[in-house]
Amino acid sequence: MIMIEADAICEVALFCILLLISVIDVMDMKIYNRHIAIMSVSGIIARITLGPAGWTGAVEASLFWGAAGAMVLLLIRILSRGGLGGGDVKLGMAIGIWMGSSDIIIVLMFSFMAAGVFGMLLLLLKGQEVLHMKIPFGPFLSAGALLQEMGFLGFMTLGVVL
Repeated sequence: MIMIEADAICEVALFCILLLISVIDVMDMKIYNRHIAIMSVSGIIARITLGPAGWTGAVEASLFWGAAGAMVLLLIRILSRGGLGGGDVKLGMAIGIWMGSSDIIIVLMFSFMAAGVFGMLLLLLKGQEVLHMKIPFGPFLSAGALLQEMGFLGFMTLGVVL
């Protein structure tokens, strides 16, 4: 009989919801609240079952880091006058809830760098016509969350423990 680890199940669940969110964001430029709710609730459940802290510590950490992720993206949304969508802000919150740690900072750094590189490549390939294009940010947030959850973005801490 095959025993599946709880963390593997959580990572597969995270991958599935982020893939769904990314595909819909690319196709419709929308991130739906029901997907954010599913991700947030499953993230809290994952932190409670996998985290070393008790359930109250896991919930507190998830809510704190969810608020932190949302606040950073909300500030950018305000400063960019709506250049970043409200769904992206809520996705940042859900990722912070899921991570339940300062990993959300690394996810945000990676996401903005990846989106910047993508934008520069578009600019090189298509010219200035892309300056007014809307590009969904959800896939970049999703990629950052998945890469961080799998441990591939450790190099971004530059040796500093966040």
